[in-house]
Amino acid sequence: GLVLSCPRLAVAARNYIADRFELLNKDEEFLKLAAHELFAIIGGDSLNVEREELVFESVMAWARHDKEKRLKV
Repeated sequence: GLVLSCPRLAVAARNYIADRFELLNKDEEFLKLAAHELFAIIGGDSLNVEREELVFESVMAWARHDKEKRLKV
């Protein structure tokens, strides 16, 4: 979205991810997110999860995926 200079697309994509976080965080691609991408997702007010612990567990799984690199973040 932002790469294409289309902020409305970026907002729509962010909202889609926030609404479906519990499904999308199980995907292998979630573990490949850059730190700034992950922080943008979990830092938003629109994140929709039943349990806050799920966000913590997801971040921990993300960090363990590339432990040496990500523990520096």
